[in-house]
Amino acid sequence: MFVALIVFLLGASLGSFLMLSVDRGSFARSLFGRSVCDRCMRVLRVHHLIPLVGWVWLSGRCAWCQHRLSYIYPLFECGLGLALLFVWIHHVGVVADPFVLDVAAWGKILRDTVFTTLLALLFLYDLRRGLLPDRITIPAILIAVVWNGLQGQSGQEVLLGALVLGGFFLAQFIASRGRWVGGGDIRMGVLLGVMLGLVGGIEALVLAYVLGAGVGLWLLLFGKATRKTPLPFGTFLAIGGYMVLLWGPELLSLILRP
Repeated sequence: MFVALIVFLLGASLGSFLMLSVDRGSFARSLFGRSVCDRCMRVLRVHHLIPLVGWVWLSGRCAWCQHRLSYIYPLFECGLGLALLFVWIHHVGVVADPFVLDVAAWGKILRDTVFTTLLALLFLYDLRRGLLPDRITIPAILIAVVWNGLQGQSGQEVLLGALVLGGFFLAQFIASRGRWVGGGDIRMGVLLGVMLGLVGGIEALVLAYVLGAGVGLWLLLFGKATRKTPLPFGTFLAIGGYMVLLWGPELLSLILRP
């Protein structure tokens, strides 16, 4: 249980770092620049920056000007903490001793941790900036190809996944002349294909459309959006990809159940 708590806290801390990186738009600046309030520009103190705790400590407001802080910060920190905790539980359980795990188990945990972090970063970029940047998707594609190859995944499965998922978005891009999807969606499709394979990639795509339709309908019903309001589809692709990464076979059996 103690190890599970450590995994969650590490995930929350990583979420805080990713949030800061995306909002600033520069990884170099995120490492060396001091954090400030977006409104009054006062430098934040160390205890203000503690993941989850800092936001609660400040009651969701800047300590200096009382400007309301976005609730997305603690939600994303908590979400990534839980996402990495589920990776740990999926592979070893809640109370497993990390010192008795073999190399193969650590390899799977590390792979899914890296894949989850990449998907979380793309989720956040599309949510906050409306982008699926090439500087993330292209290296992520290469990482997924190499890592899955080392894990013994079929090269044919990876290639088919990339072609089908990437081709699906490419066809929409050509048919709509870039109005329905962007180039980032094409590369996100390729990423899901090489990360999850053909079947898993299609499964993630279906889940993304179901999630997107559900959120869109909720926004319409409560007057939060109109039919013309664009939804960051990359966020749903990232969520669908994560769900398939951990629970793909179980979800597929539910989908195909008569």
